[in-house]
Amino acid sequence: MKSNKGKWTQSEHEQFLKGLNMYGNDWHKISSIVTTRTFTQIKTHAQKYHAKNNAEVQRKYRTRLLPHTKTDIQKNDTAAHQKC
Repeated sequence: MKSNKGKWTQSEHEQFLKGLNMYGNDWHKISSIVTTRTFTQIKTHAQKYHAKNNAEVQRKYRTRLLPHTKTDIQKNDTAAHQKC
């Protein structure tokens, strides 16, 4: 039964994490654990999960930097966004 849509439930996310821990990025194998979601939904959820975790890691890293280094990074980020 792969028909759930919308926000993932806590149970689905826990199953996803279990599958990720067991199988890494093998979405097909993870879909054998998260039976309520399609392969595409699992892959998309994984991309968002990894992006969120990477952003949190970067944020934590920046808080440990020296104040002048943080200022330089913020200036570079601002300049890069203004070019877009």
